[in-house]
Formats: sequence, C-alpha cells, structure tokens
Amino acid sequence: MPKRISLTNRKQKTSRPRKASIKRKKGGFFGLSMGSGSLKKQAKRVSFAAKLAAFVLENHKGDKVEFAIKGGFADDQKYIFGILPFLHLNITKDQFREMLKRGQGAEVAFLTEICNNNQATQSINPIVGFNCEPQSTTGVKTGVINSTVSNITSNSKWISRKKGRKILSQIKKNMQIQVDQGLITDASLQWSKNFK
Repeated sequence: MPKRISLTNRKQKTSRPRKASIKRKKGGFFGLSMGSGSLKKQAKRVSFAAKLAAFVLENHKGDKVEFAIKGGFADDQKYIFGILPFLHLNITKDQFREMLKRGQGAEVAFLTEICNNNQATQSINPIVGFNCEPQSTTGVKTGVINSTVSNITSNSKWISRKKGRKILSQIKKNMQIQVDQGLITDASLQWSKNFK
C-alpha cells in the first residue's frame, strides 16, 4: 500500500504578496493605443468625406441612428442630417476648402468688426504692431480653416474618432439599404470605399 502523506506533515510554504504590475499600452497620446494595423491602413485610404463625417459625428448625442426606409434619416439628429450632403457628394478636401474659403470673407469681416470695437484691442500700443484686419484674416484662414482641414485629414485623428466611425458605419448600412431599395444610387455611397 502506498504511503499516505497528510497535509499537516507537508512543509507549508508561506506566500509572499505579489507585486502589482502595471500594464502600459504602447504608443499614442497618454499611452492610448493608436489602433490596429488595419485601422491605420484604412486611415490612409478612406475618403475625405468619410473623415469629415467621423469628425462631425463625434458630436452626435448617443449611439443611435434613427432611420426609416420611408423618410430616411431623422432630421432632429442634426449632426447626421447635416453630414448627408457631404457624403452624397463624396466631397473632396479641395471642394471643402473652397467652400470654407468662400465663406471666409464674412467671417473675417465679423471678426475685424468686433476686434475694432473691443476695448482691449483699442488700448494696444501702436508700437506692438497689432492690426485687427490683417490679423483677423490670418486668424480665420490659417488659424481656423487650415487647422480644421488638417484635423479632419489627420490619420491619427481618424483612428481616435471611435464614436464618429461607429455612427458612420451605421449610416453606411442604412444608405446601403436605400441603394438596395432603389431610393439612392451607388454614387451616393462612393464616400464609403475603403471604409468597413
């Protein structure tokens, strides 16, 4: 008969507390992952219209996309409803920049007007060389327009816009239903090429 070993006869090991290990994600801002390789590839290939939509749709409230075959997308979903023309047109970066450029005059005029009427700017010593009109023009053109377009086209921003991409994916599915029903043509889905 084999010899039995009782638990009391065994040497009991004293356990030491384990060190808590901190796992860090590699890359990205504040250690956030920049996404999978396929998402990085997608960011390089996806259309400007899709990137613009992800940028805008980050602001959509909630995760739902209200859609009906009759009536399409609900007009009280302002960010979704408002991005549709850009998607149907598959707007390019150059077209978008031109659209912003055409509206730039009114923006510069408004900024210059409030700048000229502002007490703080009126009290600036001329030696400083501050001038409302040229600086407002540069502020709108470079500060707002170029920065906005750069933010939209950024591949790393595309990767970080998880919510915008999720909503956009739902819009794509619903637009595909519209194509299948003959309500819109394939041309309205050209923006979605290389977007999965």
